[in-house]
Amino acid sequence: MSNQLLQEARTAVELAEQMAQHAVTPEEMQAAQIQVEKARNNLLSAFANSTTAQKEQLEEIQESLNQIDNEYQ
Repeated sequence: MSNQLLQEARTAVELAEQMAQHAVTPEEMQAAQIQVEKARNNLLSAFANSTTAQKEQLEEIQESLNQIDNEYQ
C-alpha cells in the first residue's frame, strides 16, 4: 500500500473527530456523520491494500472512528 492511502484514512478520521467535537446543530451532526462514513470508506480502502504493520496502525485509527460513531448511536 502506498503511504497515501494510510495518510488519507488518518486525515479523514481526524476531520471526522473535529467535526463531531464541534457539531452543535442537527445539520452539523449530520455532516459529521457523513464524514464518519467517508472515513470508514477510506479505512476500508487502506486495509485492502496494506501490510501487516500498516494494518495495526489502521486498527488504532479505526478505534478512534468507532468511538465517534458510538456517540451517534
